Amino acid sequence: MKFFVPDGAEPDDLEAATQTAIRQGSAYAAYLAEVRERLPEALRYIAEWINFGDSLLEELDVDLEAAAVTLRIGGETITFLSEEKTFRLRFGGVTRCVVTNAGECGGSRANSLEAEIHEVELIAPDLFEFRLLFHGRAEIAVRFREFGWEVVPDEHGNVGLSLEVAEEIAGVATDVAKGKLDARVLRDLLAKCAGGNAYVHYRLGKMALDGRYYALTAEQFRLSLASAPDHSPTRFQLARTLYLAGDYAGASPHLDAVLRENPTHPGALRYRALVSEQTVPPVARG
Repeated sequence: MKFFVPDGAEPDDLEAATQTAIRQGSAYAAYLAEVRERLPEALRYIAEWINFGDSLLEELDVDLEAAAVTLRIGGETITFLSEEKTFRLRFGGVTRCVVTNAGECGGSRANSLEAEIHEVELIAPDLFEFRLLFHGRAEIAVRFREFGWEVVPDEHGNVGLSLEVAEEIAGVATDVAKGKLDARVLRDLLAKCAGGNAYVHYRLGKMALDGRYYALTAEQFRLSLASAPDHSPTRFQLARTLYLAGDYAGASPHLDAVLRENPTHPGALRYRALVSEQTVPPVARG
């Protein structure tokens, strides 16, 4: 959407230009919302919540007889919790499938099948087009009537969190911000997220910490460190949690690990001093 100063407005009339921009932006947002509601739920999810950027196309299968196209490509969810997954996109009732390779750009990405952006267009009430643009200007465009998708399990058979759980996490985060978090609700959510990646457990730990559920917080940070032991922010948050819970002996080794990596870490230095105050005998303090 391009914003512009309307005819007759003075260049320095910022208020008029701003009002025009607001009206145009609001109208465009309303238009996008209208289009969004006319998309099938599965297609809407892929259009709104998945980023295929910088992922390589792993599979392109065209079945002319069945008028079907299948794409397999990595993507990242951009819901409350970010997760990398591999998606298989299935297009049915295909009326058009075009693959172009401009190859005009220089550099290592000129002929790459590394995705840059994707978009969905509503052609008619029951006709849609999915376009996947790659670095180097190559493009795949599929016009179709039916659509479905699935997550391809990783080598351990995991498919990550469902959209429903991600949305539930976002709802619980809102409750935390309002100070309305119920411990039973949090425990139920943590159970649903068992086996998540390091980032998932880190975000859940932060939520539990905001709710002052220190035992649950420490559990989530330890699960995160099990997958990413070198992630210093998680280790610091675990140390901070243990200090707040009164486990000074448990906090110390984690603070030491953070300070070995960054001797000037302000948070670790502060909590190291606080731990020392709590553990130094009263006689020695005097």
